[in-house]
Amino acid sequence: MLRNLLRALVCVAISGSLHAQQHAGRPTAKHFVGSAACKSCHAEAYNGWRQTRMANIIRDPKLHPDAVLGDFTHDDPARTFTLDQVAFVYGSRWKQRYFEKRGRDYFPLPAQWDIEHRKWLPYHVPDGADWWTPYYGKANTDRPTGPTCDGCHSVNYNLATREVTEWNVGCEKCHGPGSEHVAHPTAKNIVNPDRLDSVRGNDVCMQCHTQGRPVSLPVHGEYPDWPVGYLPGDRLANVWHLETVAELASALRQLIEQRDALDVAGDPEPGHEVMKGGLDHPEYSGEHREKFREPLAHQANGIVDLIHEVSTVSLLSPRLASVARFGG
Repeated sequence: MLRNLLRALVCVAISGSLHAQQHAGRPTAKHFVGSAACKSCHAEAYNGWRQTRMANIIRDPKLHPDAVLGDFTHDDPARTFTLDQVAFVYGSRWKQRYFEKRGRDYFPLPAQWDIEHRKWLPYHVPDGADWWTPYYGKANTDRPTGPTCDGCHSVNYNLATREVTEWNVGCEKCHGPGSEHVAHPTAKNIVNPDRLDSVRGNDVCMQCHTQGRPVSLPVHGEYPDWPVGYLPGDRLANVWHLETVAELASALRQLIEQRDALDVAGDPEPGHEVMKGGLDHPEYSGEHREKFREPLAHQANGIVDLIHEVSTVSLLSPRLASVARFGG
């Protein structure tokens, strides 16, 4: 009897070992597969997405020479680099910025192309324009785009390895890891933001379209300006601290104090750089200084008074910020 029991246990152990060997290396959790894996079943949505700016935020000029909008033919004192130095171009509507690669990191080059006015402007985030500036050096070469930008301009950016599943805002940025869905397509094994509750549904967009900072710092010894570890369907608040009313009020007060240094060239971009760069943003020149200074100060004061009356956490979006400050 005992011998038969031992024999049975040995058989079970061998069977379990063979089963484990057959499945060795097979992922047990969902993982990212890239947007191209979605095309066969969602061709119309995929082809439509491919034409959007979200799918073309970051482009390699060597693979896509047509993506380069800046004038690299004529010398300009604002541009101190050549096209050969550019590893990525960023943006195609309001401005275009240029990143060079050093080691495993990308760094912003010190000039950007003003698309509307077709001219070069200096690019540098001034001290105090964003919460993370005290944690990095003052030069662009001290500020890698991995922690400061790339988490929102890629899918599955790994802060530790600097690797991505794909650059640009791909399908899985909003739908989460798609491996299980690709293998067995059902509505139950992929995130659809429309089917999430209102908080989690909004969190999908807010992961990159709000102003805040990680709940815990540092992250892997760095200070990322995007919610490391967030996946669609999660609660963003678990990893991302939105700026509070008091913090926004303080920031706006600082904008008012800076108004004497305000330089404006035409209409500002209705995007996140207006909010993040504040009135020191380098896209502005002194051409219309007097036209904008006082109206801006008046509106900013009004916003400060208004948000002091609000007791909830502000979800001030980039678009709302630009509308509030510049009247649309």
